[in-house]
Amino acid sequence: MEESLAIRKKALRRSMRDARAAIFSRPEEYARRSGEIRRRVMEDARWARSGTVLGYVSFRDEVDTFRLLELAWRQGKTVALPRCRPERAGEMDFFICRGVDELIRSPLGILEPSPSLPLWQGEEDEALMLVPGLAFDRNGGRIGYGGGFYDRWLERGERGTLWTLGLAFSVQLVEQVPRGTWDRCVRGVCTEQEILWV
Repeated sequence: MEESLAIRKKALRRSMRDARAAIFSRPEEYARRSGEIRRRVMEDARWARSGTVLGYVSFRDEVDTFRLLELAWRQGKTVALPRCRPERAGEMDFFICRGVDELIRSPLGILEPSPSLPLWQGEEDEALMLVPGLAFDRNGGRIGYGGGFYDRWLERGERGTLWTLGLAFSVQLVEQVPRGTWDRCVRGVCTEQEILWV
């Protein structure tokens, strides 16, 4: 059973990487789709209500998040970004970041906040968390990259009102993602075609 789940996840990750790479290979199409996703997020009431955005810096062919982060900073929102814990495999924390100049490049080439920045403690009553992933379904099911970082972080417990929103291109929205008991769902998914909340 577990082996079958792992095989199905691996196959889905591979097909989703290929689908996303195909979009990224067409810069105008990639920019257009990322722009539509950005517009939908910005127009959603949860963006307006949230004083904090837990974001991430997009990497390679992920939905472009740079402009969303810039908008959040301009609007005076608290922006917290993830940083992996080097001493704890599969774990991360969110650090409050005030701009791109406070980002450093990880050994994997991913931009992340400096460890000298303040740790986000969940002070806000309402926060919007933007979640990366390779595949999502309409029930909030999510397949990440296999490290379990977001699953572990979300498992730590409630932090006020936290709206978790997966960002993905429409080709990454599938009928049903294979899920184990440890996999955590998101509360919504935004693609260039729609934003849906579970």
